[in-house]
Amino acid sequence: MGTINRDGLREGNGKWYQDGILVYEGEYRDDYPNGQGEIYSKETD
Repeated sequence: MGTINRDGLREGNGKWYQDGILVYEGEYRDDYPNGQGEIYSKETD
């Protein structure tokens, strides 16, 4: 989810899900988490 640039890379705010579980929510640049965001883990909820 989020914004995709013309090169098909994530940009701006978005969410990353892995196996249906939210892993990261925040800012992206060049398809990588960058800037403000939150990383989620099963161990820490």
